Amino acid sequence: MLRTTLGVVCVLGLSGIGAGIPAGGDVSLGELQDQPAVAVGSITSVDLEEKLFVLMVDETEAMVTFDAETVFVLDLEESTAEEALQIGYGATVTHDDGHASRVEAVTPVDE
Repeated sequence: MLRTTLGVVCVLGLSGIGAGIPAGGDVSLGELQDQPAVAVGSITSVDLEEKLFVLMVDETEAMVTFDAETVFVLDLEESTAEEALQIGYGATVTHDDGHASRVEAVTPVDE
């Protein structure tokens, strides 16, 4: 199943992280060492007004920005930022120095 192919998404119960972006200790995807132009992780925080979200990549939270030209896909269907960027969703992000050109999100697999 595609969801399995993209990786198992764990719903993380991170205290202190809600709809806002956490402060302190954050990095951008561009600052992560040895990361390719595609990053796979889990969405841990979203701020639609500021057009950014946080992606947990290899146990590191990375800030990702987006704009009106960013393409969003949810479960293989064209989508919007509002629908695709949900805390706990898995995401494959194509980016240039932390700015997303494409976000392919998957809803968590029900246990």
